[in-house]
Amino acid sequence: MPSNTLFVLSLRILTLSCSKLLTPFFVSLCLEQEAINRLLTRCYCIHFRETALNSLASLSLIMPEVVRNMALPAFFEMLPTSQNDMEVDTVIQKKSPEYILNAVTKIGLEPTLFADIVPQILEKIDLVSTDFAGVSSTYPVALLTTLLVVLRAKAELGHTDLAQYLDNLVPRLLAMCIYPTLAANDANHIMKNPEILDVVAGITRVVMIHVDAA
Repeated sequence: MPSNTLFVLSLRILTLSCSKLLTPFFVSLCLEQEAINRLLTRCYCIHFRETALNSLASLSLIMPEVVRNMALPAFFEMLPTSQNDMEVDTVIQKKSPEYILNAVTKIGLEPTLFADIVPQILEKIDLVSTDFAGVSSTYPVALLTTLLVVLRAKAELGHTDLAQYLDNLVPRLLAMCIYPTLAANDANHIMKNPEILDVVAGITRVVMIHVDAA
């Protein structure tokens, strides 16, 4: 049986069984980070990829610590960390940032997982805004949209952890957008991009509405 097929089957069985039979330690032994990496980057079967992601999403609600330790590092490892990573050949080899971030939205609803995702995405945005020369808005917009999509889903589900992001997310994003407007030599700064400003406004709106309603 091909390795990707075996991995997807194992992941599905683990997801169905772990809530009653298996411990987080045992599940983490069965999930190899390299296997997750291989499935996302080298498997061309959409059905396999979607089945694996759906199983990871289910697992994230049952055993978030396992997904946090095994899956999240694999996803964020594949995101660009330099201008060279944005080259077409590298993106094709690693999968596009949008593809990886879409996977993150599927497994990031659980409060402890989202609390881990937020600083990692903020770190990537910091990197883009300071170290990527002439990068298009596509990547930073995808990073921010990941936060917005998960926040909206969490708001619809009535998650109570949204209030904390009024203090540790919204001010950070607003500062990222305001600071370039004060610098005389930052006329083309990526954080001035209208698409980015729209997504930041959306994130702020979701958090503010949730806090006001609480």
